[in-house]
Amino acid sequence: MRKIVYSLFSIILLAFTGCVQDNILQPEPPVQAGDQVAVRFSVNIPEYKTVLTRANGGVSDLTLLVFDENGKFIYSRTATLVSQNETRGTFTVMMQPTAQKRIIHFISNYVFTDDFYDQSAGKTEQEVITALESSSLLFWNRTVLANGISETPNPGQFNGGQAVKLLRNQAKISVTSTELKFELQGFALYKAPDKGTAAPFDAAGQAFTIGKVIQAAGTVLSGEPQGLDFTLDEKFLFERTHKFASDYTAVIVKGLYKETPSSPGEVCYYKIDLLDKSVTPAVRYDIERNYHYKVTVNKVNMKGASDITSAANGAAANNVALDASLDKFPMISDGKEKMEIEKTVVLFTEPGKPLSVQANYCPDITVDPDQIDNSGMTLYVEGETSIFGTQPTVSVSGLITATITGTLPTTLTEASIVVSKGNMSRKVRVVVSQPFLFNPKINNANPGTVGTGQDAVANLTFTIPADFPTGLFPFDVKIKTQGLYAAQSGLQLNVIGGEIYYIYTATSSGQKSLAFKTNNANNHETVTLSANGFVNGTVNY
Repeated sequence: MRKIVYSLFSIILLAFTGCVQDNILQPEPPVQAGDQVAVRFSVNIPEYKTVLTRANGGVSDLTLLVFDENGKFIYSRTATLVSQNETRGTFTVMMQPTAQKRIIHFISNYVFTDDFYDQSAGKTEQEVITALESSSLLFWNRTVLANGISETPNPGQFNGGQAVKLLRNQAKISVTSTELKFELQGFALYKAPDKGTAAPFDAAGQAFTIGKVIQAAGTVLSGEPQGLDFTLDEKFLFERTHKFASDYTAVIVKGLYKETPSSPGEVCYYKIDLLDKSVTPAVRYDIERNYHYKVTVNKVNMKGASDITSAANGAAANNVALDASLDKFPMISDGKEKMEIEKTVVLFTEPGKPLSVQANYCPDITVDPDQIDNSGMTLYVEGETSIFGTQPTVSVSGLITATITGTLPTTLTEASIVVSKGNMSRKVRVVVSQPFLFNPKINNANPGTVGTGQDAVANLTFTIPADFPTGLFPFDVKIKTQGLYAAQSGLQLNVIGGEIYYIYTATSSGQKSLAFKTNNANNHETVTLSANGFVNGTVNY
């Protein structure tokens, strides 16, 4: 027997624009066994939430996945569209009445496989819902019916009569320009994720949490910039954890840069980072579903890149402070402010050592390029703070100081000290490690064997470990030998205190091979390699 319950619950579709199409939801074939309740509900269509940083599809189907009081999947239903207008629609769906708790996930636009229902039977909602990922727009939300699905016309039985907001899994990006010297011609998204999850699931809290930013597992970012499509249309982006990403998603803007508002202009490209500059220092936005990120070009100081690739591979025009591609440079400037730092990477292989790095800030190089004002700098630490015995501070003179922990970690560990002032910031990468090893050999052995005559071959090999900090290249390796001479170019000879040293400049990690020969017959000795951060390496022959 079927019983009708009207207006049992309603759904709000957040961030959906445009008209709902006729026959947008198709009914599921009637269930043959058991009592059914025809549940009628409505949909509302509000707009996006908006984020400022100085119609993409709609509901094509609606499936209700039903879980029992223990969170185990029991069945699904497809809703049927009854009536609609531009902002509202009414649906019905056949459901099994029960007084027991039910959990319902609303899913729209997902293409379920033929074996989905068989494969999902008895699985938890975390297992079923977190596996739903797509490269298409999806809508989702979850509600709990504490008192089950009623057979009586009582709207309060569903979520206290409150509406359920159906969230899309994409953000929207738009670009406008108010700069008279710049005529916007289009924009594109660079390094955009290729898919998104249906639902935001907080693994730490083991809960579906609206506002928790979730990046789909195995996400691939869009590739080469040459194929980007530049239009003025709004564009859509799957959410991703983004705040500290080095491969961040950017907006590439195309337009005419004009020396004066009346000049003809030149086509240029600019890379724009999605920054929240309401905080100091500025941070990058995580890309959150259902948000509208509005980029406004309100000032252009100089001509941009002449081609797409140069813009994409360069630093963001609005972010010379956070762009990871600039971390290796001691000095940065936006054409007005300037900040420089003494070192960008420091390595410690001994416990308890002091850290001291100078930072300098120039407020306006167009007025006085030599003026330094280091007062009021702020500092914060990213990464593993346990490597410090005393935590980093910055003085009014711009001197960054700290001490390293008294016990070295067993594996390489690092943190970054970020010092900021104005719109500028610089980063010092602090690496703490057990001393690195050369593992030297002569003629592929230690001890090695060489011929007894003069000019016998003695090839020296050693290794620069793969995890040696790249920011410390190039560096010198001193090779102490009294019985060998270099049989190749590129090695500098030094005599210190009557002893012979060859200097090899390492520019990368990996195994190194240097050609030597004996300078006398019947030579034998210990060759020693030394460098900062390494245990002295010895090899006999």
